[in-house]
Amino acid sequence: MKPIIKPIINTFNTGLNTGLLPVLQVFMAAAALMTATTIITGITGAGDVYAIPEQGLLWSYDLGGNLYTLDISDDGEYIAAGTGDGRLYLLNRDGKKLLSYKVGKVTKGAVISPDGRYLLAGALNEKIYLFRDGGRILEKDMGAGISSVDVSGDGNYLAIATGNILSLLVQDGNILWSREFKSHIYSVSIDNSGEFLAAGYGDGNITLLDRNGDILWSYPVESNVKEVLEVSISKDGEFIAAGAGQTVYLIDRDRNLLWQYTPGDRIKSVKVSGGGDFIIAASKDSIYLFDRYGHLLLEEQVALDDQDELEKAGITSDGSYTLLGTWAGIIGLYNTSILEKPAVVAGEEPEEREGPVEVQEAEKKAGAMKGGGGETGEEDIKGICGPTVIVLFSVLALLFTKRYKAL
Repeated sequence: MKPIIKPIINTFNTGLNTGLLPVLQVFMAAAALMTATTIITGITGAGDVYAIPEQGLLWSYDLGGNLYTLDISDDGEYIAAGTGDGRLYLLNRDGKKLLSYKVGKVTKGAVISPDGRYLLAGALNEKIYLFRDGGRILEKDMGAGISSVDVSGDGNYLAIATGNILSLLVQDGNILWSREFKSHIYSVSIDNSGEFLAAGYGDGNITLLDRNGDILWSYPVESNVKEVLEVSISKDGEFIAAGAGQTVYLIDRDRNLLWQYTPGDRIKSVKVSGGGDFIIAASKDSIYLFDRYGHLLLEEQVALDDQDELEKAGITSDGSYTLLGTWAGIIGLYNTSILEKPAVVAGEEPEEREGPVEVQEAEKKAGAMKGGGGETGEEDIKGICGPTVIVLFSVLALLFTKRYKAL
């Protein structure tokens, strides 16, 4: 299948101060976009103009109930979803339903191991369910309603949050430890080896724990809305992404805040890709895609029904597939295979350049980036002029911003 995000033109790399050429290139890019209907347009941190045609949506699936949880395997082969009527679903990459299982009450957690072999679910009926290769191998009563679950890469470790209690289990259901906290645990995430666990709380804290249940550190977010609704840890445990209030955070394993970004709307979902190269976030009607250095790769509003809003988002390890789910229970898989991994080797400082949007930093750390820019008024223009003009105005704004900063 051909990639559905195509670099129309590389604006920054052709030089911004070489006379009329960049302006002509912008018009060429706009002209190239006129032949396709786009649903997402944007400019990467590297300066490439991107457009996603409608064909980028590979398929959509109606779950028939409100969506509470959503996950995708590292390679995009499997998708798990849980609904408010207590249903657990497993789909393949083609959108074919492989499993539908009734777990009782609201399904609060449905996650897939990175290799797709293990599926773990939790529900408000106080039970967790573990499946291997489509067959159920564990059903356990945790004694309280489940708020979040996650499973290690080999399926040997199960991280379970019930109210304000965090527990680590092994595959046969035995509890290694349980730890009580002062605040409700909204989200838990475990790395591939089961060595590190990240959790987000109602009091605005993010914690990293080891396999023994010892707290390695706690990080208080700076947000008017204190609840950390979602945390996500990379497979190697090196990066922790989180969403709290209107802000997306990326923190490394040593508790360094690498960057934070505040789009202005409450963040409902945040996921870091398995390798830590990409971070996707969703507010009620917009998606945001970053690389690990804080470059905003894509930002766009999603067209939804009046009574619906985005609820969950996910991304594969290499960024080839993006998964979106709405509160009404509509999930869609998008092909984003052209997005490249960061060219900078982990640990090296990337070449400093400005991106199209502002990336806020609380601490200056290696790998963190700052950008400049502002609002483009796309929402007002879109209904009148269409996506081609949106791209044109966005790029022109960037050109003039860069020029005036250079003077």
